[in-house]
Amino acid sequence: FQSPLLARVPYHARNATAVGPVEVIFESATFPLNEGRGQADDFAFDRAGNVWLSSASSSVVKLDLKRKTQTLVAGGPDDPVLVGSTSTTFGRTKRDRDVLYITTNGGISDPSVAGLSGGFEHKVALRS
Repeated sequence: FQSPLLARVPYHARNATAVGPVEVIFESATFPLNEGRGQADDFAFDRAGNVWLSSASSSVVKLDLKRKTQTLVAGGPDDPVLVGSTSTTFGRTKRDRDVLYITTNGGISDPSVAGLSGGFEHKVALRS
């Protein structure tokens, strides 16, 4: 956790050994839009190849890999909407494949924002 990054490396499918160099996509101890609070927890790829990242600072950040930009999409350090966001995933059916589902821990990572409230699953319709 001292120097987290998002990277990719080509690997051999049979034995999972690296077959090429590591490509660093984003390198940041805390993603800038998280105002220095919290780290990435989980992420999902959309159909266009963007990364939708949940962070311990109660936010979801979109990482556009082509443009190398980061955009705060939902929540934020003092926003109780996504208190303690922990995971993101897109739906699997044709009907919800563009729907981002977000789970939270209810604020256990930062109970000062809204107090502990238990975890929730959020359904956020976003355009990727």
